[in-house]
Amino acid sequence: MYYEILVNGQTLGVYGHPRVNNMHLSVQVTSEGPEVFASGVCEEQDGLYMFNWVQQRVLASDIVTIRPTSSTVAAEPRNKYKMRKAEGEA
Repeated sequence: MYYEILVNGQTLGVYGHPRVNNMHLSVQVTSEGPEVFASGVCEEQDGLYMFNWVQQRVLASDIVTIRPTSSTVAAEPRNKYKMRKAEGEA
């Protein structure tokens, strides 16, 4: 599952993974203003990982487009954390 994010028609990046468990792509508002945010939980050979691809400040007047893409070349995550299993989970 891969998505392209554009800001004012210019590609910010492609985000995704071949084995996405869930993905969050959004424009969020923080105390410092609006930001584009992309993260997901992805399966790799040794378990689940939380990927944090981008958190980019944008202007309130910017037009942000999020669309599926056939590209499978995704940006490297800026942070990647191995997730632990919940207590009692097999």
